[in-house]
Amino acid sequence: LTRAEIADKTQQIVIEQLGAPETEVTPTADIVKDLGADSLDLVEIVIALEEEFDVQSSDEAAEQISTMSDAVALIEKLKAQ
Repeated sequence: LTRAEIADKTQQIVIEQLGAPETEVTPTADIVKDLGADSLDLVEIVIALEEEFDVQSSDEAAEQISTMSDAVALIEKLKAQ
């Protein structure tokens, strides 16, 4: 998968989980501050990403996600392992 493909799928998952407008789900959007996610939303997003990309992340790694770019970078890192 390319970074763009990972970013597109990640964006779609966040839009579905949060019901956020596509125009607001940008690479620099803060998932909590800008998109209104709470801790449960973040857990659900991480689970959905793990299922979509067939990867497993640690709780510590998942807690480091604050922006869309962070989420994409984590998936890239996990896919490379």
